[in-house]
Amino acid sequence: MIESGRIATGKLSRREFSGRAAVLGDAYCSRYDQWPFAASFFGGRPTQDMTLSLEYQSKAAWNEFPFFNEKFDQMLVQARGELDADKRKKLCADMGQTLSDEGGVILPIFSDFIDATGPQVGGWVADGNQELMGGYALSKCRLQA
Repeated sequence: MIESGRIATGKLSRREFSGRAAVLGDAYCSRYDQWPFAASFFGGRPTQDMTLSLEYQSKAAWNEFPFFNEKFDQMLVQARGELDADKRKKLCADMGQTLSDEGGVILPIFSDFIDATGPQVGGWVADGNQELMGGYALSKCRLQA
């Protein structure tokens, strides 16, 4: 059994974990086990639950670090169903602290996407997941006379 918060120096090495990292499919991600330190970027997600579930939950395919923490997983499920905003905020703060204290990740920033358009830009649809309409602005927008 993997101990809570154990990463590359723990019972599961990066080499043993590399099969899961390869799920991402490109050469860099499939070779995480060859570097003592790796960097990656995940685009925005519409909810905090989606970010935490996709990237840090023990069974997540994109859990790169590897981070396995049963208490974190329990808080994630609890927060997902919590209707009281203050309780959910506290759970999310506790999960963030757990990632900071025990996870194999350094989070220097959280990206904020800021887009701007004008009245002469047609076809624009805001996208909270990525900048520039999820990368489609150049192919879907047009200048109006």
